Amino acid sequence: AGDARAHAYPWTEGGPASQVILLPNAQVDMALRLSLIRRARYSVDAATYVQSLDGEFGRPMLHELRLAANRGLRVRYALDRVGSTAFDPLNLASEALTDPRLARPAQVVSVDLLRKALLGINLTDKMHWKVLIIDAGTPHEVIFLGGRNHGWFDLRHLDVALLIRPFRA
Repeated sequence: AGDARAHAYPWTEGGPASQVILLPNAQVDMALRLSLIRRARYSVDAATYVQSLDGEFGRPMLHELRLAANRGLRVRYALDRVGSTAFDPLNLASEALTDPRLARPAQVVSVDLLRKALLGINLTDKMHWKVLIIDAGTPHEVIFLGGRNHGWFDLRHLDVALLIRPFRA
């Protein structure tokens, strides 16, 4: 249900022309993120507040990130474990991405409550971003900004995402 189309808005002010695509539909959002990771040529940078291990979106996202690392791409992943602890209490997501058997294990920053306390970070401070950057700094760069985490629950919430890419006339 809902509008399954993505709407494109070309922006030309403030530097090189870029195209911003509004993604109001969660299913389109998820499918596009997974497709972008599959098509990445050089790098994948991702950050999320919650990483779930569910089969609907959490595991597929981890699977694609793992495949990208195994293709030799630079994969960097930031995760605020405070939001993920209930969905991944053993931090299996980080372990899957840093597996030494991968061609190029991911660089993972994962901060939990204990580490925050040891670092003197306020326990209520959180990294709440949901970002995906494909092929950063190249002509193929695509930036994905949104409010949806990597889990089934965000496929059922009203939210929006933006895809930003170079505009090609």
